[in-house]
Amino acid sequence: MIVVVGAGITGLAIGHELLESGVDFIILEASDRVGGVVQSGKVGEHVLDW
Repeated sequence: MIVVVGAGITGLAIGHELLESGVDFIILEASDRVGGVVQSGKVGEHVLDW
């Protein structure tokens, strides 16, 4: 079992690779959302990622 600390973009990417490889893993995240510092927000009628 592999423990991935953090569900930011790197944690999610390694989780994908582990899943594709058939490895047992768990991703632990301290906050209530995934993505780390990546966020989405609405500016006018547009949704932007930053």
